[in-house]
Amino acid sequence: MKSQNEGNNATKTPWTVIGAIDPSHMDTTYLPEVVVDMGKRNLVELLNSRLCNPRFEVKFDFPKVKRTLIEGEFSELALFYHDLTIPKPTRVLATTDAIKEVFDVIQVMEDDATITYTVYLDEGPFANSIEETVYNINRVLGPKVETKAKQLGLNDYHMMFNISLAY
Repeated sequence: MKSQNEGNNATKTPWTVIGAIDPSHMDTTYLPEVVVDMGKRNLVELLNSRLCNPRFEVKFDFPKVKRTLIEGEFSELALFYHDLTIPKPTRVLATTDAIKEVFDVIQVMEDDATITYTVYLDEGPFANSIEETVYNINRVLGPKVETKAKQLGLNDYHMMFNISLAY
């Protein structure tokens, strides 16, 4: 079942929404179609429920997720940059230096209670379906993060894996 909807206001280009996805194929369906079918919030909740480590979470790393995915001006979805958040230690500089030795740190942001390091974990694996995203976090990126956190002696951390657009 296909239906035409009002498209992008800037271009007035119509886009097509595919009908409801068969639940038995949901895990392997192209993520933009899943977002249209179940919504961003529900998809993120589903992805997070399937991650093995309670310290891990996933989110989309761009605004207006549904519209961006429907417009399709990208080639793939991938996991490039991620946010490692730790409670603010008393020796921030020593911790930051140690983390920079183990992770490829792109940016450091601080607030009153935490420090968040945006890190790059190799050439990001793909995140084009639920199955692919969960696999790549649980089996590819997750073990790397766990090994590096253990090496740093981090017991209290949170890793936000960001689904990004690849061009």
